[in-house]
Amino acid sequence: MAYKLELKQEARKDIITGFFWYEEKQKGLGSRFVDEVEQTVDYLEENPYHFQKRRKTYREAVLKRFSYVIVYEIFGNEVIGYSVFPCKANPEKKLK
Repeated sequence: MAYKLELKQEARKDIITGFFWYEEKQKGLGSRFVDEVEQTVDYLEENPYHFQKRRKTYREAVLKRFSYVIVYEIFGNEVIGYSVFPCKANPEKKLK
């Protein structure tokens, strides 16, 4: 069963911020970051229960090559992505 994934505006901003941060470090790295986020989103649409709950009902999908997690919840057949969060940042800001 495929789930429908919706990325909230804050998560979309996080992706853009990550893109520009990585692109500044090395040309083309920002695009690779976005590609990995998209691959993880595609995986979540097929397997949203793969990742464990971390806080209450929130789950964190870990990106493979970049130190980021996608914070999300599952509601029926819908997955809501709240943030694309850099693991080295303050964890208190994950859902703000």
